[in-house]
Amino acid sequence: MTPTTTSRASGAGELMRAFTRVTDPITRPLAGRRFFKLWAVVHHVGRRSGTRYATPVAIVTTPDGFIIPLPWGERTQWARNVLEAGGCELRWGGADYTVEEPELVGREQAEAFFGRFLRVGLGVFGMRVFLRVRLTR
Repeated sequence: MTPTTTSRASGAGELMRAFTRVTDPITRPLAGRRFFKLWAVVHHVGRRSGTRYATPVAIVTTPDGFIIPLPWGERTQWARNVLEAGGCELRWGGADYTVEEPELVGREQAEAFFGRFLRVGLGVFGMRVFLRVRLTR
């Protein structure tokens, strides 16, 4: 599947930007913590710079890994880093995980893993592209 980018300006995109500006100071220190399971921290390496980054992201579990919404599309730098590297480390629920086989999936594939309340949020914020990763065996 090759989802289309969602990085273009839209009402839902502007809503997501505003939401992020308001919630970022709260989510950043809590992401990856044991009792804050809606957010994780993705540890990845820059494709060209080799710089190590830690990026907080919203996340849901799947039977074999995780799905991460990409509110600004597949051109998001951290997602491109993970795709090119073939995986990354992430901290979720107070534990560290190594994930691999990153792939872009569309909303129709991803929403089965989201609860009813979160599925509504996917529509409100215009989420159409997601990054699926699998736990390293």
